[in-house]
Amino acid sequence: MPCVPVMSSRPPSAVSRSRLCDNAAMRKTDKHRERQIIDALNTVCERALERSLPGFTWLTHHVDYQRFPNSLTVFCIVEGNAPDSEAWLVEAVCKALRDCNIPLPSNRCHCLSEASYQQRFG
Repeated sequence: MPCVPVMSSRPPSAVSRSRLCDNAAMRKTDKHRERQIIDALNTVCERALERSLPGFTWLTHHVDYQRFPNSLTVFCIVEGNAPDSEAWLVEAVCKALRDCNIPLPSNRCHCLSEASYQQRFG
């Protein structure tokens, strides 16, 4: 199944991106989970932008719903050396998803540069 980038319906200032597989093949429960994940990540994104979090650019997630929740991975795009921002983002993402009853261990939330993300996922 080809994956395509999907942008949320949020305003452009809240840049949150997601990659998911063909929407037509998703079950109703998968679509509901996807909406929950996007909403939770958009909330984190908006909070990061409100805080003017140093280095924060955008965030995204990858998931294969046939292997959910073990396949869920979140990527936070951070430019420059910003360890405090990275720690805040990982904690905020994990908490936002946990509040939706979607478990995400901190080792499945990665902070990397846009260049590294593009090189890895192009």
